[in-house]
Amino acid sequence: REDPIQQRDRTFSVESSRFRLADEATDGYAPWISQAEKVIEHGPITIVTVEDGEVAVVRNQGRREALKSGRYLLRAPDTVYEDHLYVGIRTTAPETISTVDSQRIPLDVAFTVTFEITNPQRAAQYQGEGGLELFLKQACHSAMRASCNATHILDIGSGNAMSRLGDDR
Repeated sequence: REDPIQQRDRTFSVESSRFRLADEATDGYAPWISQAEKVIEHGPITIVTVEDGEVAVVRNQGRREALKSGRYLLRAPDTVYEDHLYVGIRTTAPETISTVDSQRIPLDVAFTVTFEITNPQRAAQYQGEGGLELFLKQACHSAMRASCNATHILDIGSGNAMSRLGDDR
């Protein structure tokens, strides 16, 4: 796979771990830039480096897309960089919600959610709409409230709720 940074034209000058971009105003080159930078913007050009275990979320002609590991040369306005998204296993910060159980007993429930993104293209769609974390937070709050509302707190403490769940399998 050819690295777009290594293109042999007047856009780039490459030297081992750094490169520089053509500066049209001076008909020369801009200062050296480290290739370790994840996002490099230079006029209408953006160079995005995506490591293993993450994707870059870009808007390509109005649609969000997830770019897998590699280095990409994006040209505005067609393709615009938005964010990097880690796709490994993650755990949310602890959350606490107030709700009631099936007998209307008030509860404060603390929980965390561990998840893994298995469909980066779909996750990219949520990334720009308040963020994936916000979407997961709202979904988990709703699920936790529904679970608590359907269960009596004394059943949870005695283990009866778990045995009832096991009977339904």
